[in-house]
Amino acid sequence: MAGKRKVAFDPAKDEEQFAERKVMYDKTRASDREIYEQSCQRLGVKPNSACLKFLDSYAGRHEMKEVSFQGNYIGSVNPFLDLFRMTNGIRKLLLRANGLTNASLGVLVPVLVKYQATTLEAIDVCENKDLSLDGGKALKVLAKSCPRLISIRVLQTNIPSYLKMTLQQQIEANYHSGVLARAEFMRMRRLFHDIDTDGSGTVNRQELCTYELTKLKDEFGSVESHSSPSYKKLMKKEYARRMRQAKEMFDLLDKDASNTVTFEEYLASQYPKLSVSDIRFCVRKYAMEATQEEAAGGASSYMSREEICHVFDKYDADGSGSITLQELCEGLKIPLEDLQEMFDEYDWDANDTLDLNEFCFLMAVKSEDVDPGNPRSMSLSV
Repeated sequence: MAGKRKVAFDPAKDEEQFAERKVMYDKTRASDREIYEQSCQRLGVKPNSACLKFLDSYAGRHEMKEVSFQGNYIGSVNPFLDLFRMTNGIRKLLLRANGLTNASLGVLVPVLVKYQATTLEAIDVCENKDLSLDGGKALKVLAKSCPRLISIRVLQTNIPSYLKMTLQQQIEANYHSGVLARAEFMRMRRLFHDIDTDGSGTVNRQELCTYELTKLKDEFGSVESHSSPSYKKLMKKEYARRMRQAKEMFDLLDKDASNTVTFEEYLASQYPKLSVSDIRFCVRKYAMEATQEEAAGGASSYMSREEICHVFDKYDADGSGSITLQELCEGLKIPLEDLQEMFDEYDWDANDTLDLNEFCFLMAVKSEDVDPGNPRSMSLSV
């Protein structure tokens, strides 16, 4: 008698049926581990014991910020798809040496794009030697669709070099679209100070309207300076239009209806992709630098990327090519207990050291916890 024929996995159908499964997961308050076990049972595969140990067993809680199956052969990603659909805010996905194939990435990427596009910052698929052209194309789609994705690791795969270059260009674009450059911050700061005529640190409606009116006069002159009646009429209309726009702009900027606009609110309107924490980070860091520069007569304290690499070499006291927690503490002059959590978070391979890529990504962290005195830098590991 012939054995039961195995039904091929249909990603589109699986996505369509997820809505029904989600209702069940929510109703039973299934944990991450239970969702994985139920997925394995539904798909007829044996649960991976190492993955079971990693997954949370808390009922109804789906808050994995980092998913790490490194060095653990999983082959198919199909049993994990519902986890990625249910989890809120995955930032790092570490799938090094997991036996991934092009087909696996082809299934995984659409799920990540749909459910994790606004939070995913890093993905590591190194040492998956079956990944080649189609896998690289899938990662390209992921990089384009996830604006916060600024680190992709594909070392020891068979993805073509030209695709690796394309990935690098895309994550560079992602990085620059999500980071407020120092020079641009300084320009915006000067502009805000020009509008804030009373020096209160906030802008009111009258100050914004006055600024727009002054700018218009600088461009076209005052109404009285023109003799032509028709031109005067056109200028009056233009003034009225500009004042109406200024008032509408103020209402959009004044998010908390306080009748004043702070510098943070102003920056947020100009850079909508930046989170509130990013805006505050930039204000705190760059404003301090600007104050220091003004006190020093305009001398810049900004460090280039080459200088950051020099900092890495300086902190690497033993010349090992990596930085230990102790070396980082000594370099930053920050107590060990204040750095331990961040160090562990960016020690991706859990070897108790940070290599240059891990150090660069730490420098790019969107956080207010530690400001090492250096500019943030993207992590390019392709």
